[in-house]
Amino acid sequence: MNKIPSILWSQTKKNINLKICLNDSKNVNLIVDDNINFDCESNNSNYSFSFKLLHKVQSEPVINIFGNNISILLTKDEEVWWSRITEDIQFKKHIKVDWDKWIDEDEDDGGEDSNQNPNLDMGNMQEMMKMMQMQNMGNEESCNNTGNNDECSKGCCGP
Repeated sequence: MNKIPSILWSQTKKNINLKICLNDSKNVNLIVDDNINFDCESNNSNYSFSFKLLHKVQSEPVINIFGNNISILLTKDEEVWWSRITEDIQFKKHIKVDWDKWIDEDEDDGGEDSNQNPNLDMGNMQEMMKMMQMQNMGNEESCNNTGNNDECSKGCCGP
């Protein structure tokens, strides 16, 4: 029996963004028409889902497999705001809002930011930058406070 992966979604006036949370994905298949049909292998298990989309989208999705996520960008046929991605209640516990990418309807001006590149997850990138800054600050303190010159000579604190 196939498992249903966790699915995160967000939207702009023009696009639907899906993030399927699976690592080490192989043999990814995606078909989009009135429905979205997905299946793949991950960690020796089979995952799949199929549901009817709330509105029509163009049939050529952009898909990117990166790290622990499969990002899918769907282009809406009409620039209407969707109240949900599907009416199929079976998926209610599997589909959640991607708050890192969510834009409110009244905040979406249709500008360049609304066509975010699915290859670039700004939420994760911002979190990674914060972690790197905190790590560098911690390294500077350990070098300055402990007098551990060996660690500083490796370049953790800069020049």
